[in-house]
Amino acid sequence: MPSYRCRALNHSLGHAVDFLIETLLAAPGEITLVATGPLTNIALAVRREPRIVPAVRRCIIMGGAFRHEGNMPLRGEYNVWCDPHAARIVLHSGLPITLVPLDVTYRCLFREADMQHIAAQADVRTPIVRFLADATRFYIKYHKTAQNIEGCAINDALAMALAFAPDLVTTVAL
Repeated sequence: MPSYRCRALNHSLGHAVDFLIETLLAAPGEITLVATGPLTNIALAVRREPRIVPAVRRCIIMGGAFRHEGNMPLRGEYNVWCDPHAARIVLHSGLPITLVPLDVTYRCLFREADMQHIAAQADVRTPIVRFLADATRFYIKYHKTAQNIEGCAINDALAMALAFAPDLVTTVAL
C-alpha cells in the first residue's frame, strides 16, 4: 500500500509555478499531480523548468472530451477550453499522463439513489453526509434540467480518486 502525504501550501512561497517546480524537483518520482482545472500553471512550470517532467510520478488530468458533447461552446470541455495552449503544452510535454475526459466522468454518475444508500448506511447528520447531499443536490437538478441526465457527473472527484485507487477505471492507450 503506498503512503500518501500532503504538503500544506505555504503562501510565502510565491507563485504556484515556483511551488510546483520546487516541490517536484525536491521529491523526484514521488509526486502525482492531479489537475482538476485549466492546465496553465503546469504548462508554465514545464516551460520554465523542463527537468520537472521526469520528476513527476504521474499526472492525472480531468479534462477534454472525445466522443462526448462537452460542457462548453463548440463541444469543448471547460478545463481545456479555458487555456487550450496550456493543454497542448502539457499533453505534448512527455509527462506520464492519465487523462480523465468527460467521456469517462459521465459514465460514473452519482444518482439520488446513491445518496439515499449512503444516508441509510450512516447517520444523516454527519458533516460528510450533509456535505455530500448539499454538494450534489444542485448538480443532480442541473444535469436533469440541462442534459436530461438522472444524476450528476463526478468529474473532479473521479480524477482525484484515481490518485488513491487507480483500479477504479480501466485505462486505454490512445
